[in-house]
Amino acid sequence: MTSPELRAGDRLLGEEEAEALRTLGVAAAEVHDVGVFRSSPRRRRTLRVVTADGTSLKVRYYTRPRKVRTAAALRIGLADDRLPKILLVGRRVVVEEWVDGISLQHLPLSEARLTQAADLLGALHATLAVGHRRLPVSRRVRPLLRRAERHLARLVAAGVVHDAERRLIARSLARFAPEHALAGVTHDDFCAENLVEDRCGRVLAVDNEHMRIGFLAFDLARTWSRWPMPVEAWERFQDRYCSWCGPVDREMVPFWRVAAVLSSAYVRLTRLDGARLEAPLDKLRELTAELV
Repeated sequence: MTSPELRAGDRLLGEEEAEALRTLGVAAAEVHDVGVFRSSPRRRRTLRVVTADGTSLKVRYYTRPRKVRTAAALRIGLADDRLPKILLVGRRVVVEEWVDGISLQHLPLSEARLTQAADLLGALHATLAVGHRRLPVSRRVRPLLRRAERHLARLVAAGVVHDAERRLIARSLARFAPEHALAGVTHDDFCAENLVEDRCGRVLAVDNEHMRIGFLAFDLARTWSRWPMPVEAWERFQDRYCSWCGPVDREMVPFWRVAAVLSSAYVRLTRLDGARLEAPLDKLRELTAELV
């Protein structure tokens, strides 16, 4: 049973979260649920824990231990102070520093914020090694193409993508997909809502649980998909990003963008009960209109 001092209103720390705090030798004075999306109460949860001395910690619970360890190992290996420091990695729980700041989704997109964000993503993608692993590496794209096709089929089956759209999207995937592409450190959810500006004006990434070794171009396309900004602002963001990673192969951009949007739509349909599904679907229609 979780002890009474861990109670915050009607919310309780789970036993694994409580054990993580005991391992760190801290006591919870307050617990606040700050998770945004959950398809079930215990699938993924984010808590802000205020300790007895007033320090805030972020405690995350996951049901996929392997994914937790992968992302945590990458972050520890990078040692980038724009990523909150990890204090403990358990089987399903990660405890990290809490960053006080304002999400970029609630702030004007100033040139300084845009530049800092592009520098952060660019630095992640430009990583040349994590531990003994040399990066980037070339990977076959076919598995990602097949996954995108499966996502498309699921969206069609759900009736949210029409058959005429399916044919156009499928042709676009096949036409623009490269044989191989570079894979390196990717964030996989790099967008305004997962970035904050702290009191010193620094931009930090605070939701980093999806980090892995993946396709760099796909990760950039996910940012385009997840972070709506004016075309001119995106071009400036991309130019700054390219100062770290080299030029973008624009001929292949349609594939990466379609694959990224299909992935977002699939996740929201199947794991988040359709929450905010219209956003990626609108992006998908925007892309298909450009490909006609």
